[in-house]
Amino acid sequence: MNPKAGVVVVLFAFLANFFNYFDRILVSVFLPNIQKDLSLSSAEAGFLWSAFTVGYLVFSPLIGYLADKYNRYLIFGICVVTWSFATISCALINDYHLLLIARVIIGVGEAGCLAIGPAILSDRFSDKNRGKILAIFYSALPLGTTAAYLVGDLILANGWDWRHIFYLAGVPGIFVGVILLLFRDEHKSERKEALEGSGGLSAYFSLFKNRAFVLLALSQAILSFVFVPLLHFGVTFFQMERGLNDVRTRFGIIALVAGIIGSVLGGYLGDFINRRHKGGYVLVCSFSLFIGFPFLLLSLMSLDPLIVTINIFLGFTAFFTFQPCVNAQLASVVPEAQKAMAFALGLFCMHILGDTFSPPLFGFLTDALKSGMGIMFGIFVLLIPIGGYVCFACYKVIKKQF
Repeated sequence: MNPKAGVVVVLFAFLANFFNYFDRILVSVFLPNIQKDLSLSSAEAGFLWSAFTVGYLVFSPLIGYLADKYNRYLIFGICVVTWSFATISCALINDYHLLLIARVIIGVGEAGCLAIGPAILSDRFSDKNRGKILAIFYSALPLGTTAAYLVGDLILANGWDWRHIFYLAGVPGIFVGVILLLFRDEHKSERKEALEGSGGLSAYFSLFKNRAFVLLALSQAILSFVFVPLLHFGVTFFQMERGLNDVRTRFGIIALVAGIIGSVLGGYLGDFINRRHKGGYVLVCSFSLFIGFPFLLLSLMSLDPLIVTINIFLGFTAFFTFQPCVNAQLASVVPEAQKAMAFALGLFCMHILGDTFSPPLFGFLTDALKSGMGIMFGIFVLLIPIGGYVCFACYKVIKKQF
């Protein structure tokens, strides 16, 4: 692929990931409104996120396998169109159980984005600059999240119903998905030859023999277990228990600035250290978790809006360095022909061990203990240093085996 075509691939992969995060976070952005309209408990509200991860869990292994064997762009485009239509359907739903089903379908589609997107970019770019390219792709996380929070505030400020934004979110995604259908997968034949005799879906089991892969997946699961309840219940917590009425705008700006700084820092720092040390990417991941942990803890303990804002910003900046580095490292420890399968299995492990159960668990414990969300958040974030240790253990494995 020529350089100009490579730029186009990066652009549309980024746009797909932007709407990936924009669409998935909308339920969390409007959670207080949805809970009120549908009369939901905190545990029921938590299951709105779990339903989303069910789609991931069930379909990510199949999507990863198909993406390694067939045209990645075709499957990618179908996934984007699927979740975009499901997002639009959320605007039409007034029943809790139907909303759960829509969230499952969104998860099915979005499983393809984070399984196929990094694999496509890893095909096109080598270890020398893979971290920077994946930093662009994963910068869609803060940008998409920020857009959801800011547009959400705009919707409510103008007196519109929360359902209107689901129309606005779904339509552009359909356009991006259709464009992705038109790309040609130049590496399909190479992967098909490499996968001959691999045993089909059973090839996933070989990835579990890769200790570095297992540790990388575990570190992602730990971070997901902690952060998704914070994202999902964050508006409710800081609005109801900390009195931050501008929490959507505040979180949106923090996510934007911290996300861009953290993603760029992670991409460049990861490439720089990885050129000098095997496992340099995951070493950056380890430091990011250890550095970000105390800031996040202070933000949850403080009652001062300024201290809360500063510490969330510093903590999120550290944590956003994690995402491009952990995926760049994963791409370097698995066979070329199994990249999409590896990303898909990593997503499967991340969700089944991480955020499938953590939001409803968080909501259930909050309802049962009646102690407020602050204490529960404090307990959950104590897992972050464990994630940092897992990353450091992975660094040691890579130093020995690769």
